[in-house]
Amino acid sequence: MIATMATSKFMQQMEQDQVTCKVLLHAQSRGGLYPLQSKPLIHGWQAFSASKPSSSRWHRRLGHPSYVVVDKVLKENRLPFSSKNNESVCDACQKAKSHQLPYPSSTSVPSAPLELIFSDVWGPA
Repeated sequence: MIATMATSKFMQQMEQDQVTCKVLLHAQSRGGLYPLQSKPLIHGWQAFSASKPSSSRWHRRLGHPSYVVVDKVLKENRLPFSSKNNESVCDACQKAKSHQLPYPSSTSVPSAPLELIFSDVWGPA
């Protein structure tokens, strides 16, 4: 939504969330630019602070190999990682290792071809 103020030099713009219609940003144009007001940083070094990724994050990034492989790759390639040992159980790995239970025993005996058909159909999950 753009609304022109009394003077033609300034334009006021308001950005809203399309779903909630909540105002996200309200700015005033000065010379074709929309300067944003921000609080000054107390410590400039905070912009450069970062944490090392955990071995769990590297496990996901590398395509879910075993943690032995993850540790070997990280150490051999001198990649940064958190020294905390947080080798938690990975949900994706657990789901990938799951298997379908066997079909129940059948007592029917077919007497002709295609009289008994087994089918494993996977539909929308």
